[in-house]
Amino acid sequence: MKKTASLAAALALAAQPSAAQQPQPTSQPYVTGNALGLPTTPAPNATFAPMSSNVKVYGAIYSAESCSYDATRGVIVVPNRVMPQNVETNDAFVSFINHDGSVHTARWIGVQAPADRAKLTPALVLNEPYGSDIVNGKLYVADRDGGTSPSDTSVAVIRAFDMKTGAPAGEWRLPGVEWINDIAVASDGTIYGTRTLGGTSQPPDPATFQVW
Repeated sequence: MKKTASLAAALALAAQPSAAQQPQPTSQPYVTGNALGLPTTPAPNATFAPMSSNVKVYGAIYSAESCSYDATRGVIVVPNRVMPQNVETNDAFVSFINHDGSVHTARWIGVQAPADRAKLTPALVLNEPYGSDIVNGKLYVADRDGGTSPSDTSVAVIRAFDMKTGAPAGEWRLPGVEWINDIAVASDGTIYGTRTLGGTSQPPDPATFQVW
């Protein structure tokens, strides 16, 4: 009986795939969205067809708190907060807007669905950006993690993205700070953040205002 049980166990174990045979999560290359046209997202062997130059499109912006000017491209860069953290996480995106307010690129950073962003290389996290600034070829945004429920502590995070590729280029967490409203970045890389609405008192109590 023991030999039979041992043989059955051995056969069952042999039938299971090894760690090397287990399906591994597939990573995807980091890509940014195209300007208005088709396809929206770059694809292998796909030829991009830009939208007709005699067409203007307005809109695309959703719950934006700030914008910054990209002198290299000549466009306004707009981080979109989209849904609050207690509704949907990691769904924010970045748009490009022309000087006349028309849309250049509806989604540059964040063209992927929230569920797909962890599969990117590097992974993309952009939850609920507020203030922003562009300095030395990087887009900085005042983002946050957490805040998905009353028991989930919100933590301010400054995230940076490469303005050439859109790829994540570093992040800095502020333990004990729930969120940062606006930021300004000095040429030496020092990041200044403000929080000008603290607590729930109306009108806001200036004693709660902070500069970091």
